Amino acid sequence: MDGFDADDLALDQFQESMRQLLASKRAIAKLEVSEKDEHISEPLLPLMSQILGNTNAPIPIHLVFGMEMLLSTYKAFLRPDGAPNRRNCRIIALQFANEVHANILAAVSAVDTIDNCREVMLDVQRSILQQRAESLKEYVCEQRFDLYYQAPWTAGCHIVEILDVAFSDGLRLCCELGYVCAVLHLYNALRQLDPPINKILLLEQLCQVLLDPLFIGALPKENFSSHFRRAMGQRIKKKGDSNKEASGLSRATATSTRPVTPSKLSVFYELHGSYYQTTADFWVRIFIDPTIQRPTQAQIREVLDLVHSKPFNVPLDRIKARALPEFNSEIPVMRINFFRIFRFCLQLLQDLGDTIEQDPGISTGGKGVPLGFAFVDHILDSIVEHLNDDFKKTMMRYWRELNVTKTVFAKVDDSISVSDFLWSI
Repeated sequence: MDGFDADDLALDQFQESMRQLLASKRAIAKLEVSEKDEHISEPLLPLMSQILGNTNAPIPIHLVFGMEMLLSTYKAFLRPDGAPNRRNCRIIALQFANEVHANILAAVSAVDTIDNCREVMLDVQRSILQQRAESLKEYVCEQRFDLYYQAPWTAGCHIVEILDVAFSDGLRLCCELGYVCAVLHLYNALRQLDPPINKILLLEQLCQVLLDPLFIGALPKENFSSHFRRAMGQRIKKKGDSNKEASGLSRATATSTRPVTPSKLSVFYELHGSYYQTTADFWVRIFIDPTIQRPTQAQIREVLDLVHSKPFNVPLDRIKARALPEFNSEIPVMRINFFRIFRFCLQLLQDLGDTIEQDPGISTGGKGVPLGFAFVDHILDSIVEHLNDDFKKTMMRYWRELNVTKTVFAKVDDSISVSDFLWSI
């Protein structure tokens, strides 16, 4: 069989698989961003559906070009440097799905271990993650090893959908429940004291990654309790409220009322979520300033003139320059396994709670993670109180609660980093 016959056979197999998929349910559909077929992960399927539904309609050029790309990318993958490539893209996608599935279940198990916690958001997060785990299980169990599903383009699109789910669900777990926020705010406060605790590389990096959702844009150097409670979405309470302390804000609960926006952390996630349809606001963040959320009309006119006056590769290169570091830099945000980050912080609060509970010199109530979380809120408020009192400030080095807290962080390996918490892809 010559090369042309092999190509024709491959294209026939692609088309037959696509016809089958259009007539049956696709497991990946439950993981896709869009609920409508026009924005599914496999962009050729809607085009194929159009011509099958109307045999008299001309074949869209997008479908012809797409089928050629589907085949060409597969052939290039099989022999990238002239030597055979033995990796199977379908297996890679299934392995990644299994990895995400296992981490979601581990996060659910970690949530289940939180003693005596009646936070409604915990139940919401647990339900969302369990549904997601079921969808991933269905995807893994789907028995499809045809040529179309093994194609790099198809498997790659599936991997992007799974990565999108892992990023958004993991990030929301870390930000909408207050445990990661508590650990990072306590760590930052201990770093600001004199003398500070030793740097822990992982926590330093997380403070930067989650600067916007968990620190509202800046690491506090004072008033740590107020910043923590505000980051958790707490508001100033009326005079005489028993749930109010020195910060003037109500005590933090384990549920944040501040919504997290994953697209603020990742250009790639934002593009994928909009099905790669760019807006003027997007171009302002790409060309002018990534922190701008509400551009002025002058900024919009400036950037649109710039985009439309340049060759098409210029804006594409700008997007590439912003998106690639999210995968291959020192802190590749799109590859961070936030489920493991959540479990790491939960364990740190568990250790803090256990240490506090076992110390006879500290009066406590509760145990485990809830005790650790409540103690963070208490100690941050007490740190501010000590810093604002000259005598208490001079005695901080002898303050038992603070020293016990420092010992918990001293046991954390200060050499671990985000690179130890990445997805395998």
